[in-house]
Amino acid sequence: MKTFIALSFTLCLSFVSYSQTYVMTFEGSVDPFSISQLEQKCSQLERIQSTKIKYKVEANKGELIFTLSPLAKELKGEERDDFSPIPVKTFLLENNLSPLSFRKLKD
Repeated sequence: MKTFIALSFTLCLSFVSYSQTYVMTFEGSVDPFSISQLEQKCSQLERIQSTKIKYKVEANKGELIFTLSPLAKELKGEERDDFSPIPVKTFLLENNLSPLSFRKLKD
């Protein structure tokens, strides 16, 4: 039983270590009640595992924080990092929001 718990814990840590988290700031008017709907729609984009929107009504600015799903390793055991923020920018523009900056938070 202890071996199973230790193995499960190790697998969880290895899964988390391969996720990548990014932040894209934006400006524009967002209804606070529609934030959860925007998060759900953004989570449906390719390779995006989870999303969280932090929005300040008084400034009309916010952050879209999203985590990518882990990449499948190629045959040689190397990972490809071919993520492009263009679908996320397009998503924001389609929802009448202006993308401002994009940065990677962690590996």
